[in-house]
Amino acid sequence: MKTPLQNIDVGLLVASTVGIYERSSKWAKVQAQHLKKQPYCVACGTNVKYTNGLQVHHIIPYHICIELGRADLELDERNLITLCQTNENIITPNHHLLIGHLNDWESFNKTVKTNASKTFYAQTSAQIKLNLTWLKLCLKKPNRITDLSPLQKAELKNYINKKFPL
Repeated sequence: MKTPLQNIDVGLLVASTVGIYERSSKWAKVQAQHLKKQPYCVACGTNVKYTNGLQVHHIIPYHICIELGRADLELDERNLITLCQTNENIITPNHHLLIGHLNDWESFNKTVKTNASKTFYAQTSAQIKLNLTWLKLCLKKPNRITDLSPLQKAELKNYINKKFPL
């Protein structure tokens, strides 16, 4: 059974704050294909049978990619990772929020793949929140796209283009 949070497309909700109100018509297919390739949370190994939900997480949120002229990254496998998402951190931690977004849906974690598979692997929410590496990441997390100066946007676009060359 899905919890209320799984019924909400958080990425689309955040994107709506910058005037983006829909995903690519190909998103559902890409999402399903990704879950076939990676049907478990990279941070804890749980799959849909044992957790409240799996989310296909964009390393660089798709609304940022669109804002910076890289709409292609919404559907690019290199920009995707599977993380579990729960409303309550009782059974499994919300790795999507804690590791993917550093506890802020409007931010993101550039090093999510390494953090999920190594740094915070199999840690509970409480362990992650007490981990000094996580606390430092949270302090240095990228600002919301709406708070970036033109220079910061250019630097982020340059980073994205180097990480995900066309």
